[in-house]
Amino acid sequence: ILHEASIWRKLHHPNIIPLLGLPSIDGLPHLMSPLMKNGAADDFVKKNPNVNRVRLLVEIAQGLEYMHTLDPPIIHGDLKANNILVSEDGSACLSDFGLSRMHAETSSDATPATPDEPSATPITMAYHANFRWGPPEVLLEDLRRTPASDIFSLGRLKVEVGSFIVKIKLCS
Repeated sequence: ILHEASIWRKLHHPNIIPLLGLPSIDGLPHLMSPLMKNGAADDFVKKNPNVNRVRLLVEIAQGLEYMHTLDPPIIHGDLKANNILVSEDGSACLSDFGLSRMHAETSSDATPATPDEPSATPITMAYHANFRWGPPEVLLEDLRRTPASDIFSLGRLKVEVGSFIVKIKLCS
């Protein structure tokens, strides 16, 4: 949670859900964000078939572009429809930064994150995102995520949000 909070607190964009705080409840840290009454994008487009899907996809891409143009770039790492929340006014906001990383990611002696800063050293991490949205190359060992990994996931997300297609079968 500390790593997620340290990344998330650096993100300030209209299409990224804001982090309101990191309260401790019963001694455990919790991430606090605004309530997004329209829920996740996948449910929202099913309940609102006439919604402007292109607008949602553009807003998702704008939030992702913002993350990728930071210095250093931040990789979302788990871009999928249920990690896109829809605000009361119908705007798409990226959420769930638990797998997000700074783009310089491969070091075996990484320093730990603190509540104020992400790890100063790059982090090596196996790809743990949902395989339905993740790019095929991340299935290979020792391959790090890049902005291109997020763009591949955005393409899969465009299919899902743009056409109601949710199930993409994996080859065995």
